[in-house]
Amino acid sequence: MNHRLVVLCLLACCWQAGWAQTDSLQVHPAPALRQAQPTAAMPYIEKIGTNPFSPIEAAKRSAVLPGWGQVYNKKPWKVPVIYAALGAIAYGIYWNDSYYQYFDNLYKQTILNGNPNQLDLNRTRYLRSFTRRNKELLILVGILTYGLNIADAIVDAHLAGFDFSDDISLHLSPHIEPLPHSHGIWAKGVTFTLKF
Repeated sequence: MNHRLVVLCLLACCWQAGWAQTDSLQVHPAPALRQAQPTAAMPYIEKIGTNPFSPIEAAKRSAVLPGWGQVYNKKPWKVPVIYAALGAIAYGIYWNDSYYQYFDNLYKQTILNGNPNQLDLNRTRYLRSFTRRNKELLILVGILTYGLNIADAIVDAHLAGFDFSDDISLHLSPHIEPLPHSHGIWAKGVTFTLKF
């Protein structure tokens, strides 16, 4: 009996709430939009917010050829840094791969021949897995460096139109003040002052 009363009250509330709803499918004519009249200050406002470089274009260029996005953003000094990093990673991959091939062949010869004059089997297995792991880690670092190249081009393109004004400054200064109700205990800290 108690459950029927609860269900009846819920139905009554829902039924009454249904009458309170408005028709959402009714189409209202849009009010006529007023044309904005250009003023003399508008070119100045548009000039402040413009960005000379497209982040999408910078990302595309850096994805095609690492460093091209940085040249597009007028930061060519970053190109040697990018190529030095990618070159060092490529050399590390080559070096670890050549030693991996050497230790892999040595391991296979040790198993097939059982020659006691060669390195210990466990040591050869360890060196083979060590150089393989380093090669794979350097491949991941290379992919990460390539991604950072693209991210750097995007960030540079976004911040190209940012205003680095002299009016913005952050000052740090030491701060000492007495603690309330502490009878001679002083609080020490740092004060950050932002002026803009």
